[in-house]
Parts: sequence; C-alpha cells; structure tokens
Amino acid sequence: MSEDLNHRYECQNDDCYEYDPETDWRGEHYCLSCGHVQGNTAEPAYEEGRGPDLGGPGTAPLGRAQPGFPAMDRRLARLNDQRIERIPTVKLAEQAIRRSPFAIPTQNQALTLVRRTSPDFFRYSRADTGIESYGMGDDTTNDDKRARAEYRANHMAWGAMKVIDDISPIGWREMARRAGISTSKAELFARDLSASLGYQDEFDVWVRISVHEALGIKVSNQDLALNREIQRLAIWCGNSGLEHWELGDVRTLSWKLLDSWGVTVYDLALCPLSNKSPALQAEVAVTMALLKLGHPPSLVRALQNEHPKPGSVAIRSGILSGTYSPAPEPNPSSINDDFSSHGGWEE
Repeated sequence: MSEDLNHRYECQNDDCYEYDPETDWRGEHYCLSCGHVQGNTAEPAYEEGRGPDLGGPGTAPLGRAQPGFPAMDRRLARLNDQRIERIPTVKLAEQAIRRSPFAIPTQNQALTLVRRTSPDFFRYSRADTGIESYGMGDDTTNDDKRARAEYRANHMAWGAMKVIDDISPIGWREMARRAGISTSKAELFARDLSASLGYQDEFDVWVRISVHEALGIKVSNQDLALNREIQRLAIWCGNSGLEHWELGDVRTLSWKLLDSWGVTVYDLALCPLSNKSPALQAEVAVTMALLKLGHPPSLVRALQNEHPKPGSVAIRSGILSGTYSPAPEPNPSSINDDFSSHGGWEE
C-alpha cells in the first residue's frame, strides 16, 4: 500500500484502537481518535528515526485543526478520555464513604443504605443543581465531567451519612464542614436518598422501604428518641469546647431532670412537656442541665440558635431568664394527699 493512501485505511499509531481519519485545512492527515499525524499532501508520513522539524508540515505530532484553535489540547484530551475507565457514580460514592472520618460501623451503615438505594438515584439524581448548575462550556473534556461526577458522588456519600445522623447522631454537620462539604447539597441528596430506598420484588416491582427497615432497626420508642436527641446536643456541646467528663455530667443530669418532670412516664396530664416533641424535651433538659452545672448562658443561647424549633420561643426565653419550669403541678388527689384541702382527715 502506497504511503499517500495509507492514511485512508489504518492508523500508524500501534496504540490506537479505532482509526478515524481527518484532513485539516493545511492538508495534513491525522487520526481523530489519537491525534497521530499520518501524512501530508506535501510530505510523506512520519518516519521513525527522522529528526523533528517543529516548523515543517507533517513532522509535528499534533497540529492545528483550524486557525486560532489549538487542536493539541483537544486531541490529547480525547485520547486520554478514551483510555481512562469511567467509574460508576455509585462506586465513587462508596469510595467516598470509606474515606470519611467516621467509625467503621457508621461507614458500614452508610454503605448498606447506598446498596439498598435505587440505581436510578445515582444515575440521574441532580438534586444539587438547584443550588449550583455546574455550567460547562463547549470545550468540556471528560476530565471536567469526571471531576463533576466525583464532586457529586462525594456529596451523595455525605448525604447517606446525614441519613445515619438523623437516626443516631454522629456529629455529621461539624464533620461535614471540616471536610469542606456543602451541607445544603448533601442534605438534598439525603432527602432524595431516603425516598429511594427499597428493593426489587419477584415481579420486578420496586418496593420502597424506610431507613429503619433498610438498616434492620426497629422504630425508635420514646426513650430511644430522647436518647438520640440528647446525644445530638451533647455532640454539639463537645464541638463547642466541653470536655468529655463535662458531657457525661450533662447527659446524667438531663436524664434525671426528665425523670423528675415525669416526661418518661408519658402522662399528658402530668407534665407540660409531655405533649412536646422529643427534640424539644431533650433540649429543655440539656439547656437547664448546662445552666445548673454552671455553664454560661451564652453557650445555651448558641445551642438554641443552632437548633431552631418552631413554637419554642417562650420556653427558651423562660429557660434563659430562669422563669420556666417544666415540673408538673402538684396533684391534689395524689396517693400521699391527706385530702385536708377537701375536708379530709386531719390528725
């Protein structure tokens, strides 16, 4: 086969797996797949051992596709894109979970959630684009796309760990901030991931399940819910500077207060807090414990600001001013009452 026709049928680059011939504006023949110059209408194809003539046609390994546009970068990027295997987003998310600073059991729980999430979530979820569009130009390379995929998968991974934090506090928000994670994006992925948990039944129908079902955890009862919320606030206090032994004192006193108020006996008529959420019950106990243990009101105020709750303004204000008491009112018909106020016995 003559050299002037060789460029039409096969690439002279042995590493090229798909020959895609093209001729540029200068008459230079090259392969679109790998960028290798095959020849030129003015000169024969490149010969091994021949000295480079950087200014002459047919000698530079990569030329320009058209005036003013550097084809070298595009061709090298195209070749690089073809040779690097693309990693699925779900695998990138699993790698990000394993790199996270959380304990192995927490990582395993997050991996369980990932593996019980619909594959479509990782293929098509673009929840974060509501915050940032990731706009890319016309010359976007696969390197740019891979970087975007890795960034998104990293936030998906932290979204899975946010779901874990919601059922068992692990200090997620502070750890995410330290890791440079956008908590707002990760929370969007956490929301969508929770809604995508499930499995394929025998009829190929996707059956949705809850987070607790996915992890094999029984639904929390009142005590577990209170413990979860107390632990969440204790983690925040620890991140705010409290020592380990101080956190232990806060937890212990918080439970004592809850017991003394009758919160844990679930009698709506007994305690004003019994009809409040576990989150607010725990906050009242923890903040009042902090004040009783001598911690400054500024710490309590910061905790309240960091954990906003609707309908808690009066309670929070009363705690800081020392005027609020969740203790139950004395019951005149209690077992220890002598009924004297109702004309009962007196000795």
